[in-house]
Amino acid sequence: MEKVRLIDNEVITVEEKNFYSKILDELDVVFDVGAFLTFFRGDNVHYFEPIPNRFEELKRQVNNCGFLNNFGLGKDSGTAIIYNGLSSSYF
Repeated sequence: MEKVRLIDNEVITVEEKNFYSKILDELDVVFDVGAFLTFFRGDNVHYFEPIPNRFEELKRQVNNCGFLNNFGLGKDSGTAIIYNGLSSSYF
């Protein structure tokens, strides 16, 4: 199966790349929640990443295109503990 290397060195299949490209072409707006490892690149993408260091990496990955949001999305508003590998963060 043929693979493609993306801007952030993530490797996906050609089929996955075509799938993501099709979504961007067909939808007016895309919400990428937990966007640290995103496959989407476009001005119609709303990226959501609450963890500060991952958000900074996301900005670099997407070259500040789209709408960057340094907060999470959920059913309820408030503060949450987010487990980030071996440590946890409060947001």
